[in-house]
Amino acid sequence: METPWNYCPQCRRKMVFVAAMTSTTGFEQYIPINNESGFQYHWACDVCGILSVIAQWT
Repeated sequence: METPWNYCPQCRRKMVFVAAMTSTTGFEQYIPINNESGFQYHWACDVCGILSVIAQWT
């Protein structure tokens, strides 16, 4: 997955895609993500230990 945001803001190295999250429809404890209209993409820098979360709305 390539995006303009997957470079570390500190060391400028390419970050690693970790996970994507969406709302927990169908689970007993419902947790809405991005007002129930999208995903959150999680990226990590294995050098600096920085985590970036990018919101995507549909």
